[in-house]
Order: sequence, then structure tokens, then C-alpha cells
Amino acid sequence: CSVEVYIHINQDYLNELQPQLFKYINDYNKALISNYIFNELFTFILFYFKNLFLSFIIVLSNLITSLFLYYETKSLDKKASNFLLPYVFFNIFATILMLTIYFMNL
Repeated sequence: CSVEVYIHINQDYLNELQPQLFKYINDYNKALISNYIFNELFTFILFYFKNLFLSFIIVLSNLITSLFLYYETKSLDKKASNFLLPYVFFNIFATILMLTIYFMNL
């Protein structure tokens, strides 16, 4: 009997929370998918086409989308957003590194 009450309370809570959560999940999914696309495009553009400028643009776009992803995650869950900080710092490092590689090869 207590399990049924617990399940019913959780279903009511989710039904109340669902409309609020879905307006954030749409923005979160956009940030996540765009970040994934830029992340996967980088290796392909750098090593297959050997285009340093376009690779720098993709790394810069990856940094921007990782910042958006961090912001959207922070609006959903502050504790989970802390796990994205090393990824954001790595993207800052990758952007600086790619900018250095680009200017050294001009």
C-alpha cells in the first residue's frame, strides 16, 4: 500500500514539474547537439581537409557552445553543471592552442 502511495505522489510531482522542465530541455538539447556536432567536425576538418582556419572556427564554435551548454545545465542543476567546468576549461585551452597553431603556420 505504501509503494502505491509513493508511486502516485511521484507521478503527481512529475506531472506538475513536466511543463516547467520541458521549456528548459529544448534549449539544453539545442546546446548539446550543436556542441556534439562541432566536437565531431573538428577532427574531420583538421585531419582530412587540413584546413587550419576552418578548424580554428570550429574550435571557437565548440567553446561558445560549451559555454551555452554549461549555462543551460546550470539552469537545470547547479551540481551537474560543476562537472562541465573541466570541459569548458579544456575548450579554452584548445582554442588558444588552435589559435597558436594557426598563426605559426601563416
